[in-house]
Amino acid sequence: YYNWAKGPEAPTDAGSAGNFYKTEAAKADFYFDSSSISLVGAVKQGDRGMLGAFGQWTVNDATLLYFDMALRQGSSAYYPVVDSTSPTGGTLEQTQDDSQALKPEILVGTSYTTLENITFYLEYLYYSPAYTESQQNDYNSIAATSADVLEDPDSPYQAQAGMLLGQAFYNGLRFERQNQLMFQITKDIGDFSLVNQNVFGPDDFSGYIYGCIIYTYTHNQFMLAAQRYFGNQDSQYRSQMDYIISVGYMLSM
Repeated sequence: YYNWAKGPEAPTDAGSAGNFYKTEAAKADFYFDSSSISLVGAVKQGDRGMLGAFGQWTVNDATLLYFDMALRQGSSAYYPVVDSTSPTGGTLEQTQDDSQALKPEILVGTSYTTLENITFYLEYLYYSPAYTESQQNDYNSIAATSADVLEDPDSPYQAQAGMLLGQAFYNGLRFERQNQLMFQITKDIGDFSLVNQNVFGPDDFSGYIYGCIIYTYTHNQFMLAAQRYFGNQDSQYRSQMDYIISVGYMLSM
């Protein structure tokens, strides 16, 4: 099938006009007695192509196995480039944007539901575009130096440091390290839904613990959640915050 997606506004000689990028995609689905698998391929005009697959296998009434994977060439994320002559210690650049190297993203997982309606999830993710250990160290060093420069009122490089900190925060990576583990438990008790999620990054021994309580009354949902990060201050999960507390409300009509 074919899909056309509207892209961002693009400047022209007459000003700004809407720009459309054609995306061509193909998908094949295979269904079996207790399992299914889908293969996907897509190419976006002016962008890199993608090959993907996902599927699941119902082992029995309680157990499910599943996977999801994607394969792309290169990465549009920002990677550290060390420069000892720079006041920020280096820059963040899209060094792999034109790379022909394949970057796989692979998730495998399983879920198990007990007779008491408690569901356990266990997932492993391999995210190839993420930083290596040396890249993570360089990234942290550049970000820390940029923060010091930005806080110096007499520095003539504050604008450069501010731009680098923006790139560091929105570096284009879903995860900063390649290996991720997730364990989650969900349980419904009457009008209450309970969620506990634990994420661990074995590359730098960081992660977070998340807990959430949702109360549903007719068309109303009330939510209270807390998330606590752990690891050293330069780790992927704790480098930007220590904890989050959220309170929410949703009305369904």
